[in-house]
This record gives sequence, C-alpha cells and structure tokens, in this order.
Amino acid sequence: MEDNYRNEKRDNSQIEAEKKTIPLSQSTEEKRNKKRKRNKKILVESVIIGLKIIIGILILNIVVKVWNLGFNIDGLNFFI
Repeated sequence: MEDNYRNEKRDNSQIEAEKKTIPLSQSTEEKRNKKRKRNKKILVESVIIGLKIIIGILILNIVVKVWNLGFNIDGLNFFI
C-alpha cells in the first residue's frame, strides 16, 4: 500500500513538473526568438553601415581623381 502511494505521489509530481515546464519552454523559445530578431537587426545595421563606408570611399576616390585631373591640365600642378 505504501508503494502505491509513492507511485501515485511520483506520478502527480511528474505531471506537475510537466505542466510547469511547458510555459517555461515557451518563454525560453520566445527569448531565443527575441535574441535572434535583435541579432538580425544588429547584423543588418552593421552591414548597411559597412556598405555606406565602402560607397563613401569609392565616391571620395572618384572625386579626388576628377579633382586631380582638373588641376593637372596644361601642366599646372596644384597641391591643395
């Protein structure tokens, strides 16, 4: 009789534990999804910043080349 009581008690505790773990697993999954979204946002923002820097450097190179071509005409060399 005592063994049956222990088995029932164990079954009840297991059932309660399973009930408690369901919301916890959902909340951890929600936390993971939030982290993933935040990481994606950070990644996208960093890629956009990197592209802006690369485009800025390319435009600056073109401007410097055009600037130098404009001042090298007729053998004039101005260093500004």
